[in-house]
Amino acid sequence: GAARVRRSAAWPHLPRVHRITCRPIPCGRTRLSLNATHSSLMTARILIVEDQAEIRHLIQITLSMGDYEVHEADTGPTGLAKAKQIKPDLVLLDVMMPGGMTGFEVCQAIKADPDMAGVMVMMLTALGAVADIDLARDAGADAYWVKPFSPGELLEQVEILLPPVTPTV
Repeated sequence: GAARVRRSAAWPHLPRVHRITCRPIPCGRTRLSLNATHSSLMTARILIVEDQAEIRHLIQITLSMGDYEVHEADTGPTGLAKAKQIKPDLVLLDVMMPGGMTGFEVCQAIKADPDMAGVMVMMLTALGAVADIDLARDAGADAYWVKPFSPGELLEQVEILLPPVTPTV
């Protein structure tokens, strides 16, 4: 069978997390946003796309330790539609789901949509084979996490993926 990857050689301190295109960034749960008239602080928006209700609930509880606006979807097509609607800062995305779309396909659609430029995608899945990680990379995923996960480690990685937004003038 395919080799299972448990630890990234490039980031040995991050077990079961496979950094694809992310770089370590100073974490911050509150994002600075500048609209046409003033700057304001806003809560980072996270979309969980996971078909198992128990896992969605565990992730929701974990994220409640931070200051996040959390949305949920239970299928690939529903998750893609919700992502288009709410334009999250981060999508936590399972791979194997009902509904006719895999997480890889959802990730690829998010990354191909110019309206969702800048949306980060972390694959959160039981699939740990190198071939699966390669598929995620090809789909544009920013990080890959193999279940099971520690809630504390998940929260830490979410904070790394969600840097403060720098206002532009």
